Amino acid sequence: MRASISLPVNVAAQVRNMAKTRRLSSNRMLKELIENGIEAEKQEFFELAELFRNATDPEEAKRLDNWAEWSLATDAQDRAFGQSSRRGPPAFD
Repeated sequence: MRASISLPVNVAAQVRNMAKTRRLSSNRMLKELIENGIEAEKQEFFELAELFRNATDPEEAKRLDNWAEWSLATDAQDRAFGQSSRRGPPAFD
């Protein structure tokens, strides 16, 4: 797939610096960053699923359920509006 994106100046500078440090092209660096981000999202999902599966305290299970609902809702909202903001989840008490 071929795609064109616009990056904020500070993000583009970070990508260029990372690429230079690793002796990669900026395109290759972006590809690796995207792949790593996708993998991190998958890992976060599986870790949450494991926590939820192992939860024995009903209050803990409820907090995890609330976090999962929040996470799914914000991800859906981000996709609907074409955003990619990573807001923090509701705090665990």
